[in-house]
Amino acid sequence: MKLAFIGTGKIVSDALGAVEPVENLERTAIFARPRSKAKAQAFADQYQIPEVYTDYTQLLEESTADTVYIGLINSAHYPYAKQAL
Repeated sequence: MKLAFIGTGKIVSDALGAVEPVENLERTAIFARPRSKAKAQAFADQYQIPEVYTDYTQLLEESTADTVYIGLINSAHYPYAKQAL
């Protein structure tokens, strides 16, 4: 599975650590709003995530991810999931 992480909050931090030992899971990208790009880059550096995006549409179009983990506030899940589908 090629997984992209959406967000930079605590739940994403926890998820990145939780998937570390999972075999056959590749962390391919992380998305953050422009003001949180530095935090996304820090996660990318720590967890060897090759791509950092601040444009969600661009991530969906360009990333090699086949699955997204939406680590955002609950009210944001639907529009992000719908766009990914």
